Amino acid sequence: MDDMLKHINVLRNKIGSPKVDSEVVFSYFLDNLGENEEFFLLGKNKKNKLLKTILKVAAENYFQKKVVITRFCLTFIKQRRFYHGVLKLNEFSGSVLFFEDLNMGVMSIVISMQPAQTIFVHFSATEFIKTKEVSVSSIRNDTIH
Repeated sequence: MDDMLKHINVLRNKIGSPKVDSEVVFSYFLDNLGENEEFFLLGKNKKNKLLKTILKVAAENYFQKKVVITRFCLTFIKQRRFYHGVLKLNEFSGSVLFFEDLNMGVMSIVISMQPAQTIFVHFSATEFIKTKEVSVSSIRNDTIH
């Protein structure tokens, strides 16, 4: 369990960094926690309406059309104030990592499997609360190899 908490702390530092590389954050998550059954037993399902709204606004900014979020499933690890989860944004699959104490997170949206194309978004809930917007400049469109 100590290793898992250490990895969550590394994720927290990466997401809170001034120069966030969301692709690196997700790669780290998948490499170190994504297939660990014990990790997925740490948290409990929990809803977060603000987080869902932020993800919807970010996706609508990118796609320039209305986005419907379905299959939104979040797990919350209370001792680290950390959410992780999956969702559908219209026909696309996505995932999210969010630290409640930082009010910051990252989202990935798989646009295409062939060729492989994923959108990565770094967002601030604090910024959203103030402006009701998620900056489109925080969105990166990368091809995964």
